[in-house]
Amino acid sequence: MLRSPDEKDEEVEPIDIWEEEDDAEPEIGDGGDGGGVVLQNCLWGERALSIAREVLLQFSDDMELFSFKTTPRGYIYVRLDKLSNE
Repeated sequence: MLRSPDEKDEEVEPIDIWEEEDDAEPEIGDGGDGGGVVLQNCLWGERALSIAREVLLQFSDDMELFSFKTTPRGYIYVRLDKLSNE
């Protein structure tokens, strides 16, 4: 059955496969546990980082972006640090 673009399906297929990060040793600036920003040449990476920073501004000054990494498969990994816990 053909549907118009305005019609929405009631059922949504869940994502069954989750891409995990490689268990590599952290390095400074790796976008993971070593902190920093890594966009991996994703065309949308800068925009995603901008949105993450904008959302973070909505919270208290007690939160900081520690690491941010995008993957070519469309995943975004973000780690926040609560400054009062340092």
